[in-house]
Amino acid sequence: MLADGRRLRFDAIYGIEPDSVVSSVLIGPSGSRASRGGLKPGRAVAPEGPEGMDLSVIWSNAGALWDGAVVTVALTAISILIGLALAVPLALMRVSTRPLLWMPVYGYILYFRGTPLLVQIFLIYYGSGQFRELLETVGLWGFFREAYFCAILSLSLNTAGYTAELLRGAIRGVPHGEIEAARACGMSGMLLYRRIILPSSTPSAPSCCDVRTIVAYTRCSVASR
Repeated sequence: MLADGRRLRFDAIYGIEPDSVVSSVLIGPSGSRASRGGLKPGRAVAPEGPEGMDLSVIWSNAGALWDGAVVTVALTAISILIGLALAVPLALMRVSTRPLLWMPVYGYILYFRGTPLLVQIFLIYYGSGQFRELLETVGLWGFFREAYFCAILSLSLNTAGYTAELLRGAIRGVPHGEIEAARACGMSGMLLYRRIILPSSTPSAPSCCDVRTIVAYTRCSVASR
C-alpha cells in the first residue's frame, strides 16, 4: 500500500510513470546506457519537462494540506501542554530520595525514552482494544477507540517522559550553596522548591523545552494515517 501511494503521488506530480524515470536515469536521454562515472555523486536526475514541477497539484490540494497543518499544530500544542503539566510532578518525584517515588518514575522515563514513538502509539491504540470490556465498564472506551485521542495520549506521555528528564537535570543544576542557604533560613520541603529550587532552575529549562517543542512537532507525522 505504501508503494502504491508513492506511485500515485509520483504520477500526479510528474505526470509520467516511475519506470520511465528509472530508464532515463540508467539509459540516458540520448539512448546510451549511463556508466558508473557518468552520473556525478550528489546530483539527482530530474525528469525532463518544459516547466519542471507542476504546481497545480499543490494548489488543487491546498485545502487538504491546510487541514493537515491545523491538525499537526493542534496535536503539538495539546501534547506539549499536557506533557509539561505531567513533567513537573514527575521531575519532582524523580529527584526524590525515596525509592517508592523515584523508582516508578525512573521506569516510566526509561520506557518512553527507550522505545520508538510508533511502538507506543500502536500499543495504546491497538492494545486498548484487548481491554474493550473493561474500558466500557469504566466509560473510557469512547476515548481509546478514537485514533485522534490515542495520538494525543501517546504524544503527551512521550513528551512528559523527555521533559521530566530535562527538568530533573535543571533541578540538579541548581547550585548547592543556594539550597544550603535556604535550609539555614529554615526552608524545607515544598517551600524550598517553590522559592529557591524551581525559580533557579527555570532559566535553563526554556531552551530545552524549545527543543522538545520542535521534536514534538516533527514527531506528529508518526500519528498520520
